[in-house]
Amino acid sequence: MHVFTYGSLMYRQVWDRVVAGGYQARAATIRGFVRVRVGNEVYPALLRGPAQSAVPGVLYLDVSASDLATLDRFEDEGKTYGRIPVSVELDDASALDACAYLFLHPDRVDGSPWEPERFEAEGLQHFVNTYLRDRAP
Repeated sequence: MHVFTYGSLMYRQVWDRVVAGGYQARAATIRGFVRVRVGNEVYPALLRGPAQSAVPGVLYLDVSASDLATLDRFEDEGKTYGRIPVSVELDDASALDACAYLFLHPDRVDGSPWEPERFEAEGLQHFVNTYLRDRAP
């Protein structure tokens, strides 16, 4: 299964701490979704949005069933995020089927866009040092 990531898992220092396998990654985009900030957190939420909206991210190819189960635990699948099927656009305009984790609590978002640059500068190291310590396998 291909996995589209749009937040902390886009970063190899996070991805590689969560999964066991080494996977090829490609820049990709999904349409019809928005990426917004979760209140009082450094990680984002993916929510359904207008058809013309687009979320850039990273697509990991051919993720194993065991690593997918690990990702489900990491994302608290079914409680905090739900794994859903998505169509992903690659840079060469081709499309692939994948899955992504949709945030299940829209009442907890603050509505402002989640910015990767801000996460890199202000939140990534904190996320690695605290959240990954508590949540990664």
